[in-house]
Amino acid sequence: WVADAVDDEVVEVDPATLKIERSVAVPAGPTSMAVLGGDVWVSSLQANEVTPIDVRAGTAGTPDVVSAGAVRVAAGFGSLWVTGATNVLTRATPLDALAGLRQQTVTVGQGPIGVATGGGSVWVANAAGGTVSAVSPSAMAVTQTLHVGGDPLTVAVSGGKVYVGDGTAQTVRTVAPAPMSKARTVGTGPRVLVPVGAGVWAGGSNPGRVVAVAQG
Repeated sequence: WVADAVDDEVVEVDPATLKIERSVAVPAGPTSMAVLGGDVWVSSLQANEVTPIDVRAGTAGTPDVVSAGAVRVAAGFGSLWVTGATNVLTRATPLDALAGLRQQTVTVGQGPIGVATGGGSVWVANAAGGTVSAVSPSAMAVTQTLHVGGDPLTVAVSGGKVYVGDGTAQTVRTVAPAPMSKARTVGTGPRVLVPVGAGVWAGGSNPGRVVAVAQG
């Protein structure tokens, strides 16, 4: 599944043939996706909405407005976790087709963008503040603030470690558990970190490339 922010659609690609199977129209500015409850959920930056896609039928359900904004989305602990435009993380829990999403919010750092779940926490990369917030899903509270500096755009949990990508310095490093690792230059501004095995793949732009980063 690929989010196309130019044509405002999500494209299904066959992993065996790499051919496009179908395209699904979604609200403006799809930027991120997560799988929850058998659906692919898409966050739409411009529309401030999240939309479920039925993976069997390949059809989009009714979008739900996320009042705090919908920048990126991750799934975990039975909910969607959506970063917003107002230093807020939203927990969005699907109820049913009629009731939509139950939403709860918690204030994190400045300019939250990247979000990931793992190790008992929800992790948020706060690009404007140069920090990473650890949020307890049970208490809906920030339990730890890691001062990483720079421009942390994306975050992932893999092999028991929390990885952070710096979009300006073009680096990736682990920030938890302590101590933080040395920043590794990946030669591209990471926009997404994908957990694979005990490490991550960093996908970036300027120039566009993907880079494997081992644990450390």
